[in-house]
Amino acid sequence: MKSEVKRKAMLKELRIKKDVTMRQVADCAGITESMYCLIENGKRRPSPEVAKRIGDFLDFDWTRFYDDTPINKSREAV
Repeated sequence: MKSEVKRKAMLKELRIKKDVTMRQVADCAGITESMYCLIENGKRRPSPEVAKRIGDFLDFDWTRFYDDTPINKSREAV
């Protein structure tokens, strides 16, 4: 549960920092805006393919969707 809260905050923070909408992230990931909303709110976990696209777009290591490592670091900081 704790990791989902961190993930939720991280995804929203990265999206806002990049100044993009949920729709833009969803379009880049090839999913619906409503599905991205569920992912950002911690209610769904993306498939590896979608996680890779979201990670690429928001600039973080996509594998962090699947572990408990703090995920507020960019790729360069990892």
